[in-house]
Amino acid sequence: MAQEHKKTCPFCQGFHWHKYQYLEEKLIEISRYVTIDENNFEAWGEEIADIIVLIGNAMDTFFKDMYDCPNFGNEAFKKKKRKLILPDYQRVYQDYYKLSENTMYLQFGLGKAQTLSPFKDFSSIPPVWWEAYNQTKHGFYSSMETANLGNALNFLAGLLILNALHFCSKLHLTQRKVFGGRLNQYETLHQLTTSKIGTTMWGSSLRITTKLFNFSYRVDELIVQPRADPLIIFDAKFPPSYMG
Repeated sequence: MAQEHKKTCPFCQGFHWHKYQYLEEKLIEISRYVTIDENNFEAWGEEIADIIVLIGNAMDTFFKDMYDCPNFGNEAFKKKKRKLILPDYQRVYQDYYKLSENTMYLQFGLGKAQTLSPFKDFSSIPPVWWEAYNQTKHGFYSSMETANLGNALNFLAGLLILNALHFCSKLHLTQRKVFGGRLNQYETLHQLTTSKIGTTMWGSSLRITTKLFNFSYRVDELIVQPRADPLIIFDAKFPPSYMG
């Protein structure tokens, strides 16, 4: 069953990570004309608006695919019959992954390093970048000013966090050796399948460094010791601590 899931899962197949990398390259192209720096976060234009719509579509698909994934453990959420909307995702994914507690560094080119918290207050209010996406998607030219560089960067940073935290996505990223840190591939997988919100203190060096961002996993202080039986990809049951 697990091997069958691996063959059809969009996360295990790397589709969502491929999409993230494509979108990051699109944003980097803009830096040839507008330096990626906090002083330029209000810069807006047609190309940035196009990217915001693309990132929004990618995140919306990510949310929906997580909902359908058998390795997402909220059964009450999955029993909903109606079409899910952002407040549903906010309520469930914030509680499950603690999204609002994640930060990352933006460090690229000529701009100064900047700390981003894309899911800040995610449990209570829609992110400004999601509002910018909705307004631009439904009224492209009348709302283009909201689709600015700062919103695009925070939006993409949020997509990176989702890739970093979802179970099947972590399996793919481990296989691709995306993670930096002092741990080998086997130890990395062990750490990333111990907690659904981060790692234990032994995995605190784990990070994802892309061309734009540097994301470090937060320590799950509720887990003092890592699991004694390291998980082998798709060859064992998923740990109760993760599936919760």
